Amino acid sequence: MWAEIKPFVPDGKATVPASKSLSHRYLIAAHLSGNVLLAKNVNECDDIVATRNCLKKLSLDDDFFCNESASTLRFLIPLSLVFNNKAAFTGKKILLQRGANAYAKIFADKNIHFCVTENKILLDGNLTSGKYEVDGSISSQYISGLLFALPLLQGDSTITIIPPLVSKPYLNLTLQVLQKSGIEISLNNENEFFIPGGQKYKMPAVEVEGDWSNGAVLYGFNNVGGRIVIQGLNADSQQGDKICLKFYEQLQHNNAQIDLTDYPDLAPIMFVTAALLKGGTFFGTNRLQNKESNRLDDMIAEMAKFGIKTEKGNNLLKIMASKLQAPRVAVDGHNDHRVIMAMTLLLSKTGGVLTGVESVKKSWPDFFAVLQNLGMQISVRE
Repeated sequence: MWAEIKPFVPDGKATVPASKSLSHRYLIAAHLSGNVLLAKNVNECDDIVATRNCLKKLSLDDDFFCNESASTLRFLIPLSLVFNNKAAFTGKKILLQRGANAYAKIFADKNIHFCVTENKILLDGNLTSGKYEVDGSISSQYISGLLFALPLLQGDSTITIIPPLVSKPYLNLTLQVLQKSGIEISLNNENEFFIPGGQKYKMPAVEVEGDWSNGAVLYGFNNVGGRIVIQGLNADSQQGDKICLKFYEQLQHNNAQIDLTDYPDLAPIMFVTAALLKGGTFFGTNRLQNKESNRLDDMIAEMAKFGIKTEKGNNLLKIMASKLQAPRVAVDGHNDHRVIMAMTLLLSKTGGVLTGVESVKKSWPDFFAVLQNLGMQISVRE
C-alpha cells in the first residue's frame, strides 16, 4: 500500500497505544498464570496478535506462526520446549532471516537440536535446568526468553551474560513483569542471574501503560512545530525509550551526541528530528542493520531523497541540519514501521508519496487515523 501525504502541522489531542514491549511480557505472564484476561488494555498490533496466538497453542500444539515478530519468536522458543519436546516456528521471510540463531549456541550442550530451514525453525528436545551462557551483544530478548521459561523447571538455573549487554532497559522490563508475577530471580553478580526452579506465576490484574517508543514519534512532531497534547504515557515508566525526552532536549542544541545502543527503536525518529533541528552525531548504530529493515542504510537512503546530508562512520552516523526539499520519487518505508513513522514526519513538511504504509500495523495500527484527527490529509491506495 502507498499513501500520498499533504504538508500539515499536527494540532490536537492524541492518545498513545499500550506499550508493545509490555504487552508481549504481560500476555506471557498472564498465560502462565492461567488467565489471559489478567492483562488489560493490550496493544492489538500485529506483533501482539502473533504472541497471543502462539500462547494459545503453547501446551496444545508444536507449530507456531510468529508473523514478523522477533519478540514472539525469541520469547516463545524456550517456553515451547518446556511444554513440548518438538517445536516448529514459522513466520515471514524477513523474520526467519533475522531469526533466533543465538539459540543454536545457547542450546548446543543441552541436548536440544536447533535447525533452520528455508521456511522454518525446528527444535527437538526439552528445556532443562542448569547453566546457560548468552552473548549479551546480540539482543536481550534471548535472555528474556530464558527468564520466562527457566522458573517453571524443577531444578535451579543460572544465566551468565557475556558482556556487553545491549538493550538493558528491555531486560529490565522483563524483570519488572516477572517480579510482579511472583517470580524470584536474583543476581549472583553483575552478569549472572540465579533462577530457582519449581516456581509458579501469580500475576495480578494489570492495565498496560502507554508505549514510549510510539509516543516518541509524537514528541518528534512537537519538536519541529507540532502542537499535540500527548496522552496515555506514564511519566514514571521504566520503559527505556522514555529517554527520548532527554534526547530531544539535546537535539535543540548544537553538537548533540546521542548513544542509541540501547534504544534502536528511537533511531529513525531521532535521525529525522536532528536533520530538522541542528543536526547531531549518533553512536551505537551498527545494531540498526539487523532490525525489521537495515534501519541504518535504509534511513540514510530515504533521508537523502529529502536532501538530508549524512556521514556514516564506524558505529556512528552524523546528520547535518538540512533544508528539506520535496522528494522527486516515492519514499520507501522498507517494511519497517519505525521508518514509516519517521518518513511521515518528513513528509508532513514537504508532502509526497510513501510506500509500504501497511507496516505500521506491526506496532500502531491506528497511526494514520490518529494523524488524520490531528489534521493530516492522506490518500491511501493499494
